[in-house]
Amino acid sequence: MKDKRISLRFREENEHEREAWKCLEEYAKRENISKNAALIDLILSGGSKDNSVEEMAEQIANAVTEKL
Repeated sequence: MKDKRISLRFREENEHEREAWKCLEEYAKRENISKNAALIDLILSGGSKDNSVEEMAEQIANAVTEKL
């Protein structure tokens, strides 16, 4: 399987994004994993058993669209 890629930007002048970056850094450091692995963990843990894969994908797509 080929790699799938996404570019995610955190703007320091945006308080919400700056806080998200700090959380990501802290989580990655605490778990001793890369930021990429931390994002994957957080995405996968963000859904509950009640959410379907399609619902999670839609939530992620909506979040990305809002940032564009």
